[in-house]
Amino acid sequence: MSTATGVRAGRRFTVGRSEDATHPDTIRAAISEFIATAIFVFAAEGSVLSLGKMYHDHSTISTAGGLVAVALAHALGLAVAVAVAVNVSGGHVNPAVTFGALVGGRVSLVRAVLYWAAQLLGAVAATLLLRLATGGARPPGFALASGVGDGHAVLLEAVMTFGLVYAYYATVVDPKRGHLGTTGFTGWAPSSARGSQGWCTSTCLSRPPTPCRTRTSRSRQRTTS
Repeated sequence: MSTATGVRAGRRFTVGRSEDATHPDTIRAAISEFIATAIFVFAAEGSVLSLGKMYHDHSTISTAGGLVAVALAHALGLAVAVAVAVNVSGGHVNPAVTFGALVGGRVSLVRAVLYWAAQLLGAVAATLLLRLATGGARPPGFALASGVGDGHAVLLEAVMTFGLVYAYYATVVDPKRGHLGTTGFTGWAPSSARGSQGWCTSTCLSRPPTPCRTRTSRSRQRTTS
């Protein structure tokens, strides 16, 4: 017996049928993922751009207050995005969540591919809208914090992404979640995990490059050229 996600009950991983890609439910779900991801990216990245414009200095983002504001914007943006899409597509919003649902047999490969395409296109659409809305503003560049290597960054991202996917599974996928999983409050647990992820990675890893770093990188470019 097939479920609404195109996966047979009791099965783990399935490719799905080709006709599933054109099924009305699948199309509606993909459109829902597109809109939800666009909402999240517009709100989250818009908070970074607006904070820089507000203080006319992108270095404000790396302060404690700036990090809290950006993390809250990410959390609230994701909460809204998940809430509006959870009853249509499951409210994945993030490709990592879709991958976890695919591995867990919650969605078929056909639907997962459509979700990924919709999420990526939604993010691109949101960034284009932001450029139009802000007069061509661009986010500041990011670099690893002092003393943090590539391996540390990969490990931290992996741990925080696991926390996000686990929070989604516990509140949306788990059949024992209760009635809370079908309400608008579903997005709060994943969004809290996303906000914590944004705070942690921004603090430990992805700080905007300081003028010293910028000058150093430019001098290295001149040396190599």
